[in-house]
Amino acid sequence: MIFYTNTEQQQIAQNQIKQLTATHTFPTAIVTQVVPLQQFYPAEAYHQNFLALHPSKPYIVMYDQPKLTQLRKQFSGLYQ
Repeated sequence: MIFYTNTEQQQIAQNQIKQLTATHTFPTAIVTQVVPLQQFYPAEAYHQNFLALHPSKPYIVMYDQPKLTQLRKQFSGLYQ
């Protein structure tokens, strides 16, 4: 699901799905729903800033750190 808070976000999401569908980016239909955000629940305090506080946790090492490395390479001028 993609949750939006205003019509601009809704349009961006819907247009992106249309573009991906038109270019046959995926072999099957995109079934992602675009729906209004009804309510937001912040995560518990121990989840906040998790990567910075727990850089050696297995999930962080295996999944997040490699993605961050690629982002730093791809967007070196923007990444801080």
